[in-house]
Amino acid sequence: MARLADAVSFPDQVERADRLRSLVQEELAAVDATILVRDQVGPDQAMVVLRTLGEKRIMDTVRQVCSAISQVANEVLLTNSTEMEARYLRSRVGFWWGAAYSSCC
Repeated sequence: MARLADAVSFPDQVERADRLRSLVQEELAAVDATILVRDQVGPDQAMVVLRTLGEKRIMDTVRQVCSAISQVANEVLLTNSTEMEARYLRSRVGFWWGAAYSSCC
């Protein structure tokens, strides 16, 4: 997870990566607490801890952050693909224009 922020180059994505890291740490702490309670008190109390710590809320937030990361990455990919296609078409036009010019002059 420490290298996740290094892998992204957009500030808003870095913020999302940091948020994701925080949520994963929170989730791991909840799991550790649940296991500790289960081992010391029993499974019924462990379920109470799960509900109290907001396990579902954490995972729902993880899913939302991951979705936002994916959405932005897809938008960037689409933009880059469109730009590359436009560059390709311009280069083809330039090539044919140059070939036509050199053959007639």
